[in-house]
Amino acid sequence: MSQQPASQRAEESVVGTLMCSEDARIQVVNMGLDAGHFFYRPYRLVYDTLIERYYSDEAIDPLTVAEAVGPQLAE
Repeated sequence: MSQQPASQRAEESVVGTLMCSEDARIQVVNMGLDAGHFFYRPYRLVYDTLIERYYSDEAIDPLTVAEAVGPQLAE
């Protein structure tokens, strides 16, 4: 896992952008960002879900991601 980030908002911004932008997802995949770059567990889980859905060519929207991540957060 990476070191604690300077800002939780930075991680939130990254996953928020990925949620909204297909172009951003393509760029992030190409530059090699991975879940280990996220310090906060919820953002790691969201990132993993976004990337899994991206590679599976599944819908990426707040509802489907929340349904996938919600049970994991409850653990």
